[in-house]
Amino acid sequence: MKENKTKTIDGQDFTFFQLNPFKANRLLIKLVKIAGPALGSLANSKDVNGVQDLMDADIDAKGLLDSICEKLDEDEIEEMFKKLLSQVHCSEVGELSNESHCDTVFKGKISLMYKVVFAALEAQFGDFFGANGVFAGLKVQGSKQGK
Repeated sequence: MKENKTKTIDGQDFTFFQLNPFKANRLLIKLVKIAGPALGSLANSKDVNGVQDLMDADIDAKGLLDSICEKLDEDEIEEMFKKLLSQVHCSEVGELSNESHCDTVFKGKISLMYKVVFAALEAQFGDFFGANGVFAGLKVQGSKQGK
């Protein structure tokens, strides 16, 4: 079992707990379906020779977010955010599964909400995408082994 992670973001401490594995898998599948085409285009660029290069690439965040937003409506994005935040504890208010706690922490601080959601994504799926994850050692089509 993965350990919980605590991270300070904009002066507040957040602890990230793990989702149920089946809920996490559903969310991961949805994220891959949404972000996959945009990441696939990046992976096929001449500067990317493997998954680690893809992870280290200078990603066009606006383009990736545009791609994601084109495929989702507001309700789906909100549902994904709530799922991720349901496993986050803020030291100042408690569990963010409580919507009034989210109001207290994020009202007027939407950028903080995005930072916490991205940290929750990293906490949930970092082992899947990282150097020892499922995609470790795979090469993008047409790339050469042993850089």
